[in-house]
Amino acid sequence: MSFGARALQAVVLGGALGGCAVPPPSEQPAVPAAAPSGHGAPSIAGEAERALRERAEDYVRQRRWADALVQWELLTLLAPDKEEYREQTAQAQGRIKETADQALAAAEQARRNGNLDRAVTEYLRALSVDRGNARAAQGLRDIERERARRNYLNRPPRTVM
Repeated sequence: MSFGARALQAVVLGGALGGCAVPPPSEQPAVPAAAPSGHGAPSIAGEAERALRERAEDYVRQRRWADALVQWELLTLLAPDKEEYREQTAQAQGRIKETADQALAAAEQARRNGNLDRAVTEYLRALSVDRGNARAAQGLRDIERERARRNYLNRPPRTVM
């Protein structure tokens, strides 16, 4: 008999004998029941809600509206009956729109003034706040297209022999 076959046999035999060592259900020690969440033991949902709320409030203090919005939306899903979470979600959405609009206005002004680096920075700022902002994405594509065109027109002609 090979070593692998003997090892397998030992494992199977050990498992079978181990099952015999378990006392009958009447002699097994009782497992204490979990305390209800309202009687001194904090609930998992309550801890999660507290952690999400603290994180959301930290993001609001840091003016990280997109991150705060995610936390408020999670809280709204966790506790749909709390009006405060829906209000905070709406406020975060409003601040995101406001911040993105300000960044877009600054980007377009910089672009009109010919400051493409500043315009790119502002378009990226708008995208960092509002990841799906189509105007900012299109502005970046337009600037890249303009830069590519300028680079093509400003290169020296090829010499032909």
